Amino acid sequence: MRAAALPNEHPEVRARPFLKWAGGKSKLVPTILERFPKRFGRYHEPFIGGGAVFFALEPDRAIISDVNADLITTYRIIRDHVGDLIDALGEHEATEEHFYEVRAIQTAGLSPLEAAARTIFLNRTCFNGLYRVNRKGQFNVPFGRYVNPKICNVENLLAVPAGAGEARASVRQPGGAWRDRGVVELRHPVHSRPLPQVRHCHRAHASSHQQPRRPPRTGDRSVGLWRPGHPQLR
Repeated sequence: MRAAALPNEHPEVRARPFLKWAGGKSKLVPTILERFPKRFGRYHEPFIGGGAVFFALEPDRAIISDVNADLITTYRIIRDHVGDLIDALGEHEATEEHFYEVRAIQTAGLSPLEAAARTIFLNRTCFNGLYRVNRKGQFNVPFGRYVNPKICNVENLLAVPAGAGEARASVRQPGGAWRDRGVVELRHPVHSRPLPQVRHCHRAHASSHQQPRRPPRTGDRSVGLWRPGHPQLR
């Protein structure tokens, strides 16, 4: 039976980050959640990364975004086609030879599903789970020396869309301010300080001492997730 036909057989499993991510906030989640208001409307996270706070909070309505196109593609595929993604991940093996073969493939020539599987595979098998690209935008983190890395955590991947309810798309470009009443926005400290000569939110990944050497790629960089009963989010 194809994984696409499988329901979540572990409904008690709470979704957690499916990627290792530099700067992740898993250890800070209890402290961060203490600072949230008891009631709020829509939750926004402009730089989702691994999503530790998002998964721990389990908001009823949320918009998540990131400047990393590969990352957002992966979130969309998990939301919409998690079964097919599980099947695709099953075709990968944690060997050094296969790793470098997959790393050499450029996402421009892949379908969104294939690109998402590539992103997860490389993240789970590369050195320290880093995401790094060169000036040409090519992923260049070396192979990690793991004994038996878990490429596909089926229970957790199935819990991600289950935790978001019947999610539908609400695509927005990162940047600007959200004026919705009752909105809670989690802002990363590194992105909360004014950056010199940086005009748009999608350039906020630059350090405070230098400008990015190339303009970021354009395109949709956000994913809307919400539960049924909130039709105002489109």
